[in-house]
Amino acid sequence: MPLSEPILLKLRIIRMRRRRIWYVATLFIPVPLVAYLVGGDFAFNIAGYAMMAIWIAAIVSMSTSRCPRCDEVFSRGPGLINPWRTNCGTCGLNIDGHS
Repeated sequence: MPLSEPILLKLRIIRMRRRRIWYVATLFIPVPLVAYLVGGDFAFNIAGYAMMAIWIAAIVSMSTSRCPRCDEVFSRGPGLINPWRTNCGTCGLNIDGHS
């Protein structure tokens, strides 16, 4: 049975949140380095702390995403939260939209 458009849209949002973590991770070194070259030690520290805060916010955003089918936290299953889970821990909905 094909999934409805709202469910597919919410799954797309979960995938986008997952990709956002990798985007932030790729900028984790270059942004503070450029800040250091432009503004010295203080700018390096501020940029480093800002990148850590942005990365933590991205992880929390993805880890608390709700499953569009059962409305439980998508990455939660038996045990701890696994942010890289490919299926909902409760109902088994696949991140790619396969049942």
